[in-house]
Amino acid sequence: MSAVERSRYRASDLPTMIRSLHSAGGRMQMAYAWYPRPGELEVRYLAGSGAGKPFVEWAVTPDSGSLPSMAAESPLLGWYEREITDLFGLEFSGHPEPKRLILHEGAEMAAPPMREDFPSGGRIDISHHDSALPELENPNVQRLPWGPIRADVVESGEFIFYYVGVAFYLLVGSGLAVVTGLLGTFLRQRLAHA
Repeated sequence: MSAVERSRYRASDLPTMIRSLHSAGGRMQMAYAWYPRPGELEVRYLAGSGAGKPFVEWAVTPDSGSLPSMAAESPLLGWYEREITDLFGLEFSGHPEPKRLILHEGAEMAAPPMREDFPSGGRIDISHHDSALPELENPNVQRLPWGPIRADVVESGEFIFYYVGVAFYLLVGSGLAVVTGLLGTFLRQRLAHA
């Protein structure tokens, strides 16, 4: 018995296949794209059939540069679809979150980096866009910039805290979070004495 059972399907078969897999106790593991032959992009879906059963791999050839998104059937696949879109340029129609996952929002290139027509020695240029901060009209709201902070080997971060009393409104990139209670009090005291 092989460790992986391989089959080829049409894209329209995938939702039914995934629902059948889930109802039989299996689950999707991952999806990836590759070129089995020059000029022929293929997406493969790997699934676990259940305890003691072999894995299954479904191969699908996209029609006209797109496939239907399977994120609604198996949310885990949404991340893989976004990755495939970034690296290969394959679109997934109906994706619930069709924004970039791997490449920076300002990335500009001749072709997606894993696609066959990406130029040898090609560049990926990044254009940076300043984030817009929310306008504040309340005189009781205080703004506290903090950073840059070296967060990892590659990435550093700058934070801007907005707070009223003990509540902090933390703007990180394009996300907004509210920090209140004891943590908010602790942060306010630590930052006030920094």
